[in-house]
Amino acid sequence: MISKIYKDMRREGVISDYEAEIQLKKAYQNLIEKFPDSVQVGLALDRLEYYEKKDKKLTEAEKFQLISALSSKQAVNKTK
Repeated sequence: MISKIYKDMRREGVISDYEAEIQLKKAYQNLIEKFPDSVQVGLALDRLEYYEKKDKKLTEAEKFQLISALSSKQAVNKTK
């Protein structure tokens, strides 16, 4: 369910592709950590594997943008 929300927010332009991907990865990781016995863990692992393969295909410029977006978001969160 949460993945649909992030995907919808990305599609609507509320958040960037990078931010959506970051949040989706976190959501999948949280599911795996909090509910390791859930039948949904397999799906979460599949999605994380998809993102891992996708990340390996990123160009250096895209990696820099992704890291910058993450750093900026974390800095803003620390000031709150």
